[in-house]
Amino acid sequence: MVTRVLQLILFVPVMFNIQTLWGQNANFTMHPVDLNIPGIHCVKVFDLDQDGDPDIIGGSEHTPYSASVGLLWWRNDGGEPVHWTRFLIDSSFLHVMSVEVNDVDGDGFPDVVASSWENGRITWWRNSGDPMQGWTATDIASGWINPHDAACFDIDANGDMDVIGVSSGNNRISVFYNQGGSVPSFQEQMVTSDFYGAKTVLIRDLDNDGLPDLVGAGDVCDDIAWWKNMGGVPVNWSKRFITTYFNGAAGLDAEDMNNDNQVDIIGTGWKGNEVSFWICNDIGTNSWTKTMLTDQLEIAVGAIGRDFDLDGNKDIVSVGKMPGELVIFYREGDIFTEDILFPGFEGGSALAVFDLDQDGDDDIIAGAGVLKELYWFENMTINLSAGDVTERTDRVNVFPNPSSGRFTVCMPGIEQAKVCMQFYDLSAKKIYFPFFTKDKNQMNIHVPNLRNGCYLLEITTGDSTYTKKIVIDHSETTEDK
Repeated sequence: MVTRVLQLILFVPVMFNIQTLWGQNANFTMHPVDLNIPGIHCVKVFDLDQDGDPDIIGGSEHTPYSASVGLLWWRNDGGEPVHWTRFLIDSSFLHVMSVEVNDVDGDGFPDVVASSWENGRITWWRNSGDPMQGWTATDIASGWINPHDAACFDIDANGDMDVIGVSSGNNRISVFYNQGGSVPSFQEQMVTSDFYGAKTVLIRDLDNDGLPDLVGAGDVCDDIAWWKNMGGVPVNWSKRFITTYFNGAAGLDAEDMNNDNQVDIIGTGWKGNEVSFWICNDIGTNSWTKTMLTDQLEIAVGAIGRDFDLDGNKDIVSVGKMPGELVIFYREGDIFTEDILFPGFEGGSALAVFDLDQDGDDDIIAGAGVLKELYWFENMTINLSAGDVTERTDRVNVFPNPSSGRFTVCMPGIEQAKVCMQFYDLSAKKIYFPFFTKDKNQMNIHVPNLRNGCYLLEITTGDSTYTKKIVIDHSETTEDK
């Protein structure tokens, strides 16, 4: 990696400085996923085949040198390093701007949702349960001008997965409410039709009132705004601005950058080559403070905030498209340092962060469409606390695994400890508080309502936290054998 000095432009009140910092940042090992994927533009990580290993789903756009090859996924076949097998989802869905994975039809299998700039469509593909054997496509929106983003969230909390769509050409953000059924229909509610050059949408509960809000970026109006969820059926939305001048506003992420339990906003402005973030001072008065990290990342299109070096501070990874660069801005205290992971990352735009090897630190998945290359950057961060946890975790045994919902956890000394447990899916979404009883050195866990699939069981005892991967398979009867 290359480390270089940055000038940090601050907006009152002054919050951070930036200078050269020679510290213990994360180290990454670069592994190829696919070295011939023309126009790779967007990626998502999800266990698509539900085998316990996270897979990669991606979409391709046109470049000056190659045509879009559509929508694809790469199966994680395991190994050291991981081996990947590529499968096609839809070769006719061209110039893919976004990809999302969720269970749209409620059948327990993860489906794919994507937007096509060229085809003017937001579409979902039904997963029959075997993603290697073909997909069934159904349009959610068609006839749109240059759709650019689509996200999934149960906005009305009725148990059916809704889709939020963004049209750059129509200046529109809409919620498509899922009407249920094996092939659900969708009812559109237009949130706005004057958000010029609408590019991106995020769903977050910014004001902590229990209702999902929307955050959007538009590269013609140069705005980042949020729409407060006022409740009602359909939802009443109230628009507030985070910034009204961010040149080429496009990429968005939401992360608590200063650890105050309030969501902050990270953005990229591709026309201004800018990566910045906005600290939320007071959501009630809609007060935000901007910090610019750089205005030298040419055609900056994406940024994600995570603690890559496990020092308790949120860092930011970002990608610039032309001439291409993948960078991390590390924060330690009030200091930021820029490390270049991949110079010459031509056509860089695909970006995701996920603990792909499930070792406790966040990895980076990134693709460059002009280079036609997709990589997994394995985070090799090592710290003492993580090492201690790993050593102790080896003494934790969970069986049977897979199971239809009854597990036994064995761990020395567990009968003397206060225990808290939580289940997560592989996208790190908290989903379940399990029932359990303690008996000497073991706990008996019952989770009868989880669907088939792979989950993470987090066990906290005192100051220690352990994570185990478990598989729910309701065809399994090993616990009764």
